[in-house]
Amino acid sequence: MSIQAGSSRHWSLEEIPYGSIDRQRARADPHLLYLVAGASFVEITSDLYASNLAEYFIGDRGLTQWLRERWEPEEKQHGLTLRRYVETVWAELDREDTYYASKHVFQALHPAQRFTPVDHRRIKRRYARLARRHYPYRTAAWMLLTPLRLSPILQSTTTPLLAFAGWLLVP
Repeated sequence: MSIQAGSSRHWSLEEIPYGSIDRQRARADPHLLYLVAGASFVEITSDLYASNLAEYFIGDRGLTQWLRERWEPEEKQHGLTLRRYVETVWAELDREDTYYASKHVFQALHPAQRFTPVDHRRIKRRYARLARRHYPYRTAAWMLLTPLRLSPILQSTTTPLLAFAGWLLVP
């Protein structure tokens, strides 16, 4: 498989006008911040996913080179961009996991309240509902199955089944 670099110009974090973000407007929907913070954690860890894919496709030099040199840095840059947005709009974030991201966002929005496991479960339930409606389960299933190099018939049959199973597993 041969993958060519896109014709679009590469971008940098310095090009994004973080200083012109309307913080009041950005804070108007705290649920959006939880979503962006969670997305930044996922994007920043794409190096592990890219490394696993490159290892799996070790015989395909073009693909592994593209994964390591193009896809991985771009995905990590997305994560850093989202993280910087969150930091621009709200308090210091701990990089441990989504619990801590949720905790810091909650504390920034509700400084007089203590973040509890009940708050975290409430936030998770809300985003589970959003994920059920909007998460690209079919695309995720396809990406998960593609490295297995299944026959086209098996891939097209298995992808929707796996996508549906993923949808069912969201609480």
